[in-house]
Amino acid sequence: FVSVPATKSVGRSASMTAFARSQSDVGYQKSSTRSSTIARKNSQGKFAPLKELGPRKSIAEKAGNDDNTEAIPKSDDFKPKVEYPSPHDCGEKAKNILKEYFVGGDTDDAVLSMHELIGIGTEGHDERGSKVVENSILMVLEMKKEEVDKFLTVFVRLAKEK
Repeated sequence: FVSVPATKSVGRSASMTAFARSQSDVGYQKSSTRSSTIARKNSQGKFAPLKELGPRKSIAEKAGNDDNTEAIPKSDDFKPKVEYPSPHDCGEKAKNILKEYFVGGDTDDAVLSMHELIGIGTEGHDERGSKVVENSILMVLEMKKEEVDKFLTVFVRLAKEK
């Protein structure tokens, strides 16, 4: 091991110590213009030249569609269509979600996964939901009391949250 002597100031690398501080700033001072110096004095910030550019143009203005704002979809109007699996596949996936929950114990993840799997409020959610409950109950019937209690924790919370 090599002992390193303590220094009072923040150290720089060996290559940086070869330059004096005043020498490294000389090139910057020569290239600055009067307008950027005035802008810095007024705004007192490093990003003053960017602020002087003014507001940015929107996508519609850049495309030349100043009056036509229908070309840009709004976040409220755009909702991706979700493809839900068949009810039979939902039942199988529900069993996998429960098995993962029994091992990991993350109740929030299990409840969220069930909500996403069933897709409450969408077309066919009744069939998917009934198949999830059916397959889950049939799987838990063959398990120990501890797993049944965990199962009840998830499904009671699902019923409360709808």
